[in-house]
This record gives sequence, structure tokens and C-alpha cells, in this order.
Amino acid sequence: MSGREAAVAAVAGINLRIAAALAAVHVFAYALVPLVLMPIDPAWAAGAFAVTLATPSLWALVHEGIHRHLHPVPQANDRIARGLAILFGSPFRLVRFGHLTHHRLNGHAVERPDHRPGRLFYYVYLTCGLYLAELAGCLAGFLPRTFQARLARTAFYDGHPEALDTADAAVRALTSDRARQELRRDGALALLVIAAAAVAYGDAWGWLAAALVGRALVVSVLDNAFHYEGPLGDPHTGHNLAAPGWLGLVWLNFNLHRVHHRHPGVPWRDLPRAMAADGDRCDVPLARAVLRQFRGPVATGDPVRAAPERA
Repeated sequence: MSGREAAVAAVAGINLRIAAALAAVHVFAYALVPLVLMPIDPAWAAGAFAVTLATPSLWALVHEGIHRHLHPVPQANDRIARGLAILFGSPFRLVRFGHLTHHRLNGHAVERPDHRPGRLFYYVYLTCGLYLAELAGCLAGFLPRTFQARLARTAFYDGHPEALDTADAAVRALTSDRARQELRRDGALALLVIAAAAVAYGDAWGWLAAALVGRALVVSVLDNAFHYEGPLGDPHTGHNLAAPGWLGLVWLNFNLHRVHHRHPGVPWRDLPRAMAADGDRCDVPLARAVLRQFRGPVATGDPVRAAPERA
């Protein structure tokens, strides 16, 4: 085995252990808490928020699967990523297409909610809209094909001059027989996991609902933070957000977002080295980037609000 092969195998082993830990967190929150711990002490219901806290790490590992960095064997990569996406609450095929579209259209206003018209749309998207759309994607494979195709076109910017052929690509990727079968299976499993957890919580289901609302907030707020007030026109745009070293590891270096856009073929463990090789650095602290989004949509062309990122 070459040195590179050994390094890839080592990263795959780490990723598998992280995947197992994240699965254990969900077993804890969805089953162990309501069925074992709550009968001992109802205060254990707060354990449902373990899924909220695990959300950034879970998405980061799904993201590794999207870019085929999760496991060196493609079939194993996709199976593991599909299982993690089910725990996340959305079919892997859908989030994979959405994320790869984000890379393709990065730097265009169409892919930036802070540049789209409507303050109401912006704040709904910012606080929960993105995750609710991903959760609703669990139903996509059960819709009539013609309606699903129309919805896919609308969701992926049909008619927008910057969107290229994205709407056509969405129809091809999401409405074929194989795609619909996969969407139905994964969507049904994702909803079944949540429904089974709700039944397990019984009268305390509100704790689970609050934890999932927390997940929606975390997903939607963090997604926008990595691009808010960033410049347009640069396909590699994104913010490197400063975070404590331990948090960067827990989040699989997802805070180094511009580095990822410049080097999408680099797995999470190598992102700090790629940043150093580029002579790049972090722009602002993570907490500041999260909070500043609540100032509202960016006025396009505003030289202050749309200032370039630091290289």
C-alpha cells in the first residue's frame, strides 16, 4: 500500500468512526432518552437536543459523501452518505444535487438568498426555510412525475439567466425512474425515523419537536453565514470563519468554507494545509458572521455591505 493509499484508508477509518458516533447520538436521542431514561427522570427529555447539537457535524459528514471523500469505495461512500442523510432528514440524492448546484452557481446572485428580493423570504429562509425545504424533499418521489418536474424546475431557478441549464439538469437528476425510487425509499425512511421517535416520546413529543426546530435553525442560519455579504462574480467565494480549534475538528473544518470552494477535491482533514498553501486566512469570527446576517438582505451594489473578502 502506497503512502497516499494508507492516508486515504486512515481518513476513511476516521470517517466511519465519526459516522458511527453520529448514529449513536441519534439512537440516544430518538430511542434511549424516551424509552429508557425519561421513565427514570422526565428531565431527560432535554436529551432530544442532542440531535440539534450534532447537526453541523452530521451535515459536514454528509457533505464529505457528496464530494466522494467519505469512503474511497464509491458504492460504500454513497451508501453511508445515504444513511447519514436519512438521519439528517432528507434524501441524499436531493441534497447532493442541491449542493453541487451551489458549487456550480457560486458567486451568482441567483444562488444567494441575501441578494434575492423580499425581506420576508430572506428571514424565513434564514431561520428555517432551507431545512424545511430539504425535509419536504422527503415527499418528492411520491408526487406525480409531471408535478415533481415542475417543482424541480421552480426550485432550481427555471428561467433565471444566471442559472444556465440547472432546471433541466434537476429534472434529469431527480425525476428518472431510478431517482424517484431512491427518493421514495430514503424519504420514507427519514420520515419514519422522525415519526417513530415522536411515538416514543409520547406526551413529551414537544421536546423532540423543539429539537428538530433547533436543527432547522442551525442548518438554515449556518448555510447563509458562509456567504452573507460576500462578493458576486467569484465562483470561489465564501467566508473562512474563525472558530476554536476543537470546534473546527468537530465540524470537520467546515468553517474553512472559501478553502473548500477553491479546493472541492480536498477532504476535510487537509483543508487547513490547503489554506496555508494558499496563504489564506479567516475573515471574521464565526459568532459575528452568524449574528450579522440578521441585519437583512444585502443592497446589491452597496460598496460597504458587499465589500470584498480578504484573501
